[in-house]
Amino acid sequence: IYSAAIGCFIKAHELRPENIIVLDKLCHCYETIEDFLKAVDCSLKILKLKPKDLDATKRVAFNYFRAKNYPDSIKYYGHALEIDKNDYMSLNYLGCCHTKLKVYNKAAKYLNDSIEINPVYWGSWNNLGVLSFVQGHYPSAISSFERAISINAKIEEVYCNLGDTYKCQNNPIKAIDFYRTATEVDNNSVRGWYNIGLDWEEKQNYPQASSCFGKVIEVDNKNEDGWYHYGLCFEQLEKPDRAIECYIKVISVNPERQDLWSNIAKSYVGLEDYVKVMESYENYVAGKDKADELWLELGEFFEGRNEARQSIACYERGLQFNEKSSKVLYALGKAFDLIKKYLQAIECYKKLLQVTPNNVEILNRLANSYRSAEGYKTALQMYEKALNIDSKNQETLNNIGINYNLMKEYDKAISYFDKVLSINPANDEALNNIGEVYLSQKKYTEAVNYYNKALKINPKNILVLNNLGKVHYLKKELNNALAVYQSVVEINSNSYD
Repeated sequence: IYSAAIGCFIKAHELRPENIIVLDKLCHCYETIEDFLKAVDCSLKILKLKPKDLDATKRVAFNYFRAKNYPDSIKYYGHALEIDKNDYMSLNYLGCCHTKLKVYNKAAKYLNDSIEINPVYWGSWNNLGVLSFVQGHYPSAISSFERAISINAKIEEVYCNLGDTYKCQNNPIKAIDFYRTATEVDNNSVRGWYNIGLDWEEKQNYPQASSCFGKVIEVDNKNEDGWYHYGLCFEQLEKPDRAIECYIKVISVNPERQDLWSNIAKSYVGLEDYVKVMESYENYVAGKDKADELWLELGEFFEGRNEARQSIACYERGLQFNEKSSKVLYALGKAFDLIKKYLQAIECYKKLLQVTPNNVEILNRLANSYRSAEGYKTALQMYEKALNIDSKNQETLNNIGINYNLMKEYDKAISYFDKVLSINPANDEALNNIGEVYLSQKKYTEAVNYYNKALKINPKNILVLNNLGKVHYLKKELNNALAVYQSVVEINSNSYD
């Protein structure tokens, strides 16, 4: 119980400030809880009492190194060499500090000096390998790591370094072999298990991957990357409750990972807890720019799952941040169309036209919604506006034809489809629509003629094939109808019609 121990040692130090043993124990406690700067303070107090103490000097330097304060680490390792110029460990760490600071020439000199004094210290060879690795000199790195292993074959760090090197050389098989060896040498090798987990994850073997990441967090409960990938695996294994636990743990370890509230929200979707979905996504959006687009993103996620009502709730939340967002208004209009709430869709497209008044696509969508709501005359007015902007727009001409067909003005309908074909003779949609006009009039022979013309252009047009099957069915040509419907299923086994 280090917090209690620290309190006791601080009290003892207040009573006996000159007691080096107390300061040493206090330093050890701070090192254990990884409060390295407080550990430095303890060692500096020891140095005041024993100014030339080599161990205390090196301890100050080492804790500065662990705190990533490399300039001060260099300073105190330099003091250590003033006390003992042959201290190979100080030379080794001076090499490490200069590697971290990317002063590679000095790093190489210190590491080689360390090896010259003690050629059988594995750490200097390993760090020389790291120096080669960060410079992209992979063969030299491998040679140094292998030398380190020949001296001491029980250091998992070196095997992991070899794994990293072979991974950079695009040799994943050898890399995994070394990561596995690392876990055999030390069953608590976080780097070894993590990289093996990544390999299984890449191969989409999520049970094996999750087992590896589970080992990572068992050894290091604050390993952010381990928890994150553990969560990803549970997502793929369709265990959203476990995924949520992992992502929340990542955020507790690193509060800056607020982006994971998006993952948490989508995991709650799997639990069908839509209140938690929205609460989690509120956390994700909080304080971010373009919040409307972030809600659009979640809405599109629901749309992909065919959950229109949930997508609408997200789009409406997005509009609370930016009521003129063209992207959100467009998506919301589409979603209302999907659930046949055409009047609400119409309102969205009207607002959108205030933002982009001459948008032919939006005019068509607005007209289509009016048409679906059986407001055929208003729909025609919107189509005419679109046509005034672009007189040769094939989508608009097709839509006008469809509108006239629904109004049972068949000659006018065909005249607009003919206009499309005069612009683009290969427009299979227009040919299908003429077939629909004849089908509406029960002129089956003419309908079949146009459906076949459309199929010559696009043999896999499911809409046309379904219409052709319908004609055969209405003519009681059941074998022909069945053959056509079977061809549709072969093209798309999910075709509901």
